Formats: sequence, C-alpha cells, structure tokens
Amino acid sequence: RLGAAVACVDQSWNHLRLAQKQAYKRLAAADARRIEHLVTSPDLIASVGGRRYDVVHSWIALQHAVAPLQAVFMQQMCDVLKSGGKGLLQIPFFTPVRSSCDLDKSIQKGGMQMHYTPMDEIRHAFESRGCRVSVKNLGSRMARHRFALVNFSRP
Repeated sequence: RLGAAVACVDQSWNHLRLAQKQAYKRLAAADARRIEHLVTSPDLIASVGGRRYDVVHSWIALQHAVAPLQAVFMQQMCDVLKSGGKGLLQIPFFTPVRSSCDLDKSIQKGGMQMHYTPMDEIRHAFESRGCRVSVKNLGSRMARHRFALVNFSRP
C-alpha cells in the first residue's frame, strides 16, 4: 500500500547496512529514507516496538538461524501481522546435513551456516499463533537443500 510503514529487520547489523545501501541504489531517496532498519533479537515484537504490519516478507534469511530460533521467528512473524495481514517466506525444510550453530567457525572461516525446519513444524509455528498457513514444496535448490514457500495470514 502506498505510504505504508516499512521496516527491514535482521539479526545482523552488517546485513542491514547492506540492505540500506541497496535501498538507496534502487529507490528514490525519499522512499529509501522511509524504510526503518532494525536489528532484532529473538524478541521480534520488542524489536519493532510492538507495531503490527499489513505484510511480512522473509526470503533467503531464516535458514541462517538454528531451527529453534526459526520457529520463534515464524511465530512472531504471525504475531506482528495486523488482522487481515498476509505474509510470505521461503525457508528450507530439509538440508543434507543438520548442523549445530558454530559461531567460532563462522567468524574464522566466514560464510553462512544452513539450517532447516521440517514442514510439519513450519505449519505448527504459524497455526499455534492463530495464522492460516499454506506450505508448498519448492523442491531442491542450492546444493540439495529443499525449500518451502510459506504463505500465511492473520484472520
């Protein structure tokens, strides 16, 4: 909706800076300034100051959080939707190797770790918070990882 509030939320300040630079490259300066860039913790609702949104979107981001945090973020994505709001996200539901979070390895070697949440747990995360959800298997992409397209809404 034209003039709607837009918040870009991530756990990584570095990634938020990159997103902000891209906004200024791709949008008119006045539009880029309207995007609020917020660092989050596992408490997404506190990070956005209790606000609710018409649309929530996450693409190629959640797989870098461990599965328990993925579930928390998915639940809170439902929580921050306004009544009648809609959401869309992409998340892996299977990877060949389920790894634990190794922060030291990430710092020393760089790169991003890959985690997943099974399809039934994705559904449960949204339904447990009162959202309607549809989970579609997108198949194998990116080195045998299997991804789901998740549409969710707040009645």
